[in-house]
Amino acid sequence: GARRSLIIGGVLMSATALSPFAGSFPLLLATRASFALGAALNLSATPAVILRWFPPKEMAVVNGANVVAQSLGVTASMFLGPRLAPMLGWSGSLAAFGLTAAPAARREP
Repeated sequence: GARRSLIIGGVLMSATALSPFAGSFPLLLATRASFALGAALNLSATPAVILRWFPPKEMAVVNGANVVAQSLGVTASMFLGPRLAPMLGWSGSLAAFGLTAAPAARREP
């Protein structure tokens, strides 16, 4: 279901943290493709989770907050990426982004 999709999506997105260990371009590309697949899973599963967790009268506010959070995440990554790269290198900055996805991969009790 949606919960499993969110967990799998978090794991796939966290694979970006392995970017520094990619010994070749195809392996680096695989970590990026994994991130993209995880993001697609999370973006498609989130509305189903929202429908289950929130009452109908809160749906508009919660969906709006979800879209704002997604937009802020993309904006923050575009702002932080070029600033992290000189300090951490391209592989370190990708690893940092992958590690931020790791909490999404944990399973709630």
